Amino acid sequence: MAATLRRHGSKGDVLMDPTGGSSAVHVASLNGWTADFSREAVDVTAFLDTTKVFLQGTMTAQGTVKGWWEAIGSKILFDAAFGDVAVFLKLVPSTLDTGVAFSGPANLSMSIEVAVDGAVTVNGTWSGAGPWSLGTGIVATGATAGTPGTFTPAGADTPANLAAMTGKTANPATAWTTGQHVVLGDASKAYWNATAWVAGQAA
Repeated sequence: MAATLRRHGSKGDVLMDPTGGSSAVHVASLNGWTADFSREAVDVTAFLDTTKVFLQGTMTAQGTVKGWWEAIGSKILFDAAFGDVAVFLKLVPSTLDTGVAFSGPANLSMSIEVAVDGAVTVNGTWSGAGPWSLGTGIVATGATAGTPGTFTPAGADTPANLAAMTGKTANPATAWTTGQHVVLGDASKAYWNATAWVAGQAA
């Protein structure tokens, strides 16, 4: 089988917006990250079932980051750990695959290790503070009304927030009707009022 789409980890990246917005920037001198999106399984096996039966529960979103200490570059990580604001974290498997990344809000904890015989390193753990998603790199150009609605073209990434809806084509172009909306990347809702995208759902 061809391996042309397999990637080397050296092209990975970590980006972060410490304010919690979607304007994430490269974090200097990191060299590794992990992400765990496992889901709990609840056993609901009953009499006369021929196999075990499980219900899929809530997803876990958590992982680690690691790298080398930089007096300026590492400060953004420790400022986030010392603060109370959930950051927006973007974890890129390979920069060769434009737009493909795991992203979402996260709480960050950091540690630093200093040894007389080695380089100073930083290590962190993150835990999800809201919905996470895997971007496809396909930019949404429009949205179709529904409860909730969908983004176009098919498979497009969900716009991060209301500001990211600017320029998106609404279908229909008339005012959406009661209850219609789309769900954005920050878990908020938006709808088309015939002239602009507005927060919430049509009333």
